[in-house]
Amino acid sequence: MTHRQGGVVLGTTQAIWHMDYVVHMVRVVRVTYQRTGEVCYAPQLEMSLGYEPLRISVGEEVAADACTQAHVLAHEHGHVTIFEAQLPDVAARLEAALGPCFKAGRTHDVTAVATRMTAAFSAALPDLVHTAATAQQAAHDAFDAFDATRFNIQA
Repeated sequence: MTHRQGGVVLGTTQAIWHMDYVVHMVRVVRVTYQRTGEVCYAPQLEMSLGYEPLRISVGEEVAADACTQAHVLAHEHGHVTIFEAQLPDVAARLEAALGPCFKAGRTHDVTAVATRMTAAFSAALPDLVHTAATAQQAAHDAFDAFDATRFNIQA
């Protein structure tokens, strides 16, 4: 967000988290335990993270000259760069948090295990993503603070 003196907002960047996931239960068919009837399974998580939508806006107060608009857009693109840099960190944090859940095991009913895991992730994943994303908030705030100290557009 870019400001000029007097607190007028000249540009905004809106990034809304988008997350999809599917739990796959890979059944290891060759391993069946004769006495118990259990089968071996290996759960897998397929996930996509990103921003949808990600919008950059320039305020009506911005003068129509190319230099001013370019400066506001460059600032807002700086926010986009920060948001994009969050994605690998969020993915790594999710992998560390969820890794212990994805161990092979035995069950009579692979579908029931998949249903329980999907329900657990539906509850846990939004909080995990939010926590991991907010860990990057300091970089975002520092960027805005630095830019505001050197930025004075006459709109």
